[in-house]
Amino acid sequence: MRVVLAKFDVWKGERNVGKTIKGPSWSDIEAGLNAMDGDQRDMAILGTGEDSYLSVAGGRSGMYMVAETRDNMTFYNVFDPKKKVVHVTLQTGGQLGEFDQRLTVSRAKVLIAAKYYYETGGLSPKFVWKTNEELIKLGALNWT
Repeated sequence: MRVVLAKFDVWKGERNVGKTIKGPSWSDIEAGLNAMDGDQRDMAILGTGEDSYLSVAGGRSGMYMVAETRDNMTFYNVFDPKKKVVHVTLQTGGQLGEFDQRLTVSRAKVLIAAKYYYETGGLSPKFVWKTNEELIKLGALNWT
Protein backbone atom coordinates (compact mmCIF):
# COMPACT_ATOMS: atom_id res chain seq x y z
CA MET A 1 0.00 0.00 0.00
CA ARG A 2 1.28 3.41 -0.89
CA VAL A 3 0.44 6.74 0.75
CA VAL A 4 -1.90 8.44 -1.71
CA LEU A 5 -2.88 11.46 0.39
CA ALA A 6 -1.28 13.63 3.07
CA LYS A 7 -3.25 16.16 5.13
CA PHE A 8 -1.63 18.72 7.39
CA ASP A 9 -3.65 20.90 9.78
CA VAL A 10 -2.86 24.60 9.96
CA TRP A 11 -4.97 26.48 12.50
CA LYS A 12 -5.78 30.17 12.10
CA GLY A 13 -7.80 30.94 15.19
CA GLU A 14 -10.58 28.36 15.25
CA ARG A 15 -10.35 27.60 11.53
CA ASN A 16 -8.31 24.83 9.96
CA VAL A 17 -6.81 26.17 6.72
CA GLY A 18 -4.46 23.23 6.27
CA LYS A 19 -3.44 21.61 3.05
CA THR A 20 -4.00 18.28 1.36
CA ILE A 21 -1.41 16.79 -0.98
CA LYS A 22 -2.44 14.05 -3.41
CA GLY A 23 0.34 11.60 -4.28
CA PRO A 24 2.83 13.12 -1.82
CA SER A 25 6.55 12.50 -2.03
CA TRP A 26 8.54 11.59 1.06
CA SER A 27 9.95 15.14 0.97
CA ASP A 28 6.40 16.57 1.14
CA ILE A 29 5.58 14.39 4.13
CA GLU A 30 8.85 15.03 5.93
CA ALA A 31 8.45 18.81 5.49
CA GLY A 32 4.87 18.68 6.81
CA LEU A 33 5.86 16.61 9.84
CA ASN A 34 8.86 18.82 10.59
CA ALA A 35 6.59 21.88 10.50
CA MET A 36 4.36 20.51 13.27
CA ASP A 37 4.62 22.81 16.30
CA GLY A 38 1.75 21.61 18.50
CA ASP A 39 0.04 24.96 18.14
CA GLN A 40 -0.94 26.10 14.65
CA ARG A 41 0.26 22.84 13.10
CA ASP A 42 -0.81 19.90 15.26
CA MET A 43 -2.11 17.05 13.09
CA ALA A 44 -1.03 15.09 10.03
CA ILE A 45 -2.80 12.25 8.26
CA LEU A 46 -1.09 9.91 5.78
CA GLY A 47 -3.74 7.98 3.88
CA THR A 48 -3.29 4.75 1.95
CA GLY A 49 -6.99 4.14 1.34
CA GLU A 50 -10.48 5.25 2.28
CA ASP A 51 -10.31 4.17 5.94
CA SER A 52 -6.60 3.35 6.15
CA TYR A 53 -4.20 5.96 7.50
CA LEU A 54 -1.43 6.88 9.89
CA SER A 55 -2.04 9.93 12.07
CA VAL A 56 0.52 12.06 13.85
CA ALA A 57 -0.70 14.51 16.47
CA GLY A 58 0.87 17.05 18.78
CA GLY A 59 4.30 18.60 18.55
CA ARG A 60 4.26 20.73 21.68
CA SER A 61 7.47 20.32 23.69
CA GLY A 62 8.71 17.84 21.09
CA MET A 63 6.02 15.27 21.99
CA TYR A 64 3.90 13.55 19.35
CA MET A 65 1.41 10.70 19.24
CA VAL A 66 1.29 8.22 16.34
CA ALA A 67 -1.65 5.94 15.53
CA GLU A 68 -2.67 3.77 12.57
CA THR A 69 -5.90 2.20 11.40
CA ARG A 70 -6.88 0.09 8.43
CA ASP A 71 -10.63 0.17 8.96
CA ASN A 72 -11.30 3.31 11.05
CA MET A 73 -12.45 0.99 13.84
CA THR A 74 -9.32 -0.60 15.30
CA PHE A 75 -6.47 1.78 16.07
CA TYR A 76 -2.86 0.88 16.79
CA ASN A 77 -0.94 3.42 18.87
CA VAL A 78 2.78 3.73 19.48
CA PHE A 79 3.30 2.94 23.17
CA ASP A 80 6.47 3.26 25.24
CA PRO A 81 6.17 1.02 28.33
CA LYS A 82 9.48 2.37 29.67
CA LYS A 83 8.05 5.84 30.28
CA LYS A 84 6.41 6.82 33.56
CA VAL A 85 2.67 7.29 33.85
CA VAL A 86 2.44 11.07 33.68
CA HIS A 87 -0.18 13.35 32.14
CA VAL A 88 1.04 15.68 29.42
CA THR A 89 -0.89 18.39 27.60
CA LEU A 90 -0.92 18.25 23.81
CA GLN A 91 -2.93 20.05 21.20
CA THR A 92 -4.42 17.71 18.61
CA GLY A 93 -6.90 18.72 15.96
CA GLY A 94 -7.03 22.26 17.34
CA GLN A 95 -7.96 21.20 20.89
CA LEU A 96 -5.91 20.81 24.05
CA GLY A 97 -6.09 17.46 25.82
CA GLU A 98 -4.40 15.47 28.57
CA PHE A 99 -2.62 12.32 27.45
CA ASP A 100 -0.50 9.58 28.99
CA GLN A 101 3.13 10.35 28.11
CA ARG A 102 3.66 6.65 27.31
CA LEU A 103 1.76 7.45 24.10
CA THR A 104 4.29 10.11 23.07
CA VAL A 105 7.42 9.91 20.97
CA SER A 106 10.03 12.35 19.68
CA ARG A 107 9.99 13.93 16.23
CA ALA A 108 12.85 11.62 15.19
CA LYS A 109 10.70 8.59 16.03
CA VAL A 110 7.72 10.11 14.22
CA LEU A 111 9.84 10.34 11.09
CA ILE A 112 10.92 6.70 11.43
CA ALA A 113 7.31 5.48 11.82
CA ALA A 114 6.05 7.73 9.01
CA LYS A 115 8.77 6.76 6.56
CA TYR A 116 8.15 3.06 7.18
CA TYR A 117 4.43 3.62 6.66
CA TYR A 118 5.11 5.66 3.52
CA GLU A 119 7.29 2.90 2.09
CA THR A 120 5.26 -0.15 3.14
CA GLY A 121 1.82 0.89 4.40
CA GLY A 122 2.60 -1.02 7.59
CA LEU A 123 3.59 -0.54 11.20
CA SER A 124 7.29 -0.10 11.91
CA PRO A 125 8.66 -3.04 13.91
CA LYS A 126 10.92 -0.56 15.77
CA PHE A 127 7.98 0.38 18.02
CA VAL A 128 5.52 -1.24 20.40
CA TRP A 129 1.99 -0.83 18.98
CA LYS A 130 -1.09 -1.24 21.19
CA THR A 131 -4.77 -1.19 20.30
CA ASN A 132 -7.12 1.20 22.08
CA GLU A 133 -8.55 -1.77 23.99
CA GLU A 134 -5.07 -2.77 25.20
CA LEU A 135 -4.37 0.84 26.22
CA ILE A 136 -7.58 1.00 28.24
CA LYS A 137 -6.51 -2.14 30.14
CA LEU A 138 -3.11 -0.51 30.79
CA GLY A 139 -4.81 2.67 32.05
CA ALA A 140 -3.34 4.74 29.24
CA LEU A 141 -6.65 5.90 27.68
CA ASN A 142 -9.02 6.38 30.58
CA TRP A 143 -8.07 9.85 31.77
CA THR A 144 -11.05 11.80 33.10
